[in-house]
Amino acid sequence: MIWIIVHIPAFIMSVTLLYDYNQWKLLTFYSGYCALIFFVVTLSLNPLKIIFPKLVLVTKLNRYRRQLGVASFSYAFIHLSCFLIKRILKGFAEGLIYFFHPAIIPAFWIAFPILLVLALTSNQYSIKKLSFPGWKKLHKTVYVAEVAIMLHMTLTGDFLIMLMFFVPLCTLQLLKYKKTTSSKF
Repeated sequence: MIWIIVHIPAFIMSVTLLYDYNQWKLLTFYSGYCALIFFVVTLSLNPLKIIFPKLVLVTKLNRYRRQLGVASFSYAFIHLSCFLIKRILKGFAEGLIYFFHPAIIPAFWIAFPILLVLALTSNQYSIKKLSFPGWKKLHKTVYVAEVAIMLHMTLTGDFLIMLMFFVPLCTLQLLKYKKTTSSKF
């Protein structure tokens, strides 16, 4: 049920883009920020659960982390599709050069492939096939994607927005790390 709810806007964006590809201008913005919001919320849930173990809402939301992570990928896919449409409209050869633009490299060549693999393996079958420790190790690559997204946002001129989202997230992650490492000794 959660999966359907979080994907309704993605479905609307996809249909809009298929109906009128010129909507890429509008949808690039919205899909990128939806992907960012779902990404940050997904990565915030586990630290919040560890820092505030008695918060019932956080515990309940934590059950849906995989669905929220897949939603982040879905919106990132729409965001990438908008970018591709924009570049194809400018001409394929000319558009191809932009895949090696410094602002695009972290998102297209690092974060997106990681998010794709994580979305494809966010299911019980993958956990069984990879074993839980192997699956967990694979899913820790999300932190590489996190840095790549931060770099992408900085290089595209969204530095302030990047700070607004990632400073609280990184703070939560550091507090989680501090709490989990101090409790081991």
